[in-house]
Amino acid sequence: MNKVVTILHSEPVRALLYPLLAALIGYGVTKGVLSSDLSGFVLAIVAAALGLPAVESARHRVSPAPPDSGEPA
Repeated sequence: MNKVVTILHSEPVRALLYPLLAALIGYGVTKGVLSSDLSGFVLAIVAAALGLPAVESARHRVSPAPPDSGEPA
């Protein structure tokens, strides 16, 4: 179970899951499985569970800084 939680908390997984879940919720609304009012609530719960996906999406597009060369700037 801990391995599943670790995988879900890794950044690339969260960055990929949120758009997929948003699309599934939209599909559920168009097919009548979810009401439009309930879809906003479900999306908010999913966003909270995944840990602020907007921040993760922004961080997903940023590359890390190169290692410090040891010389002062």
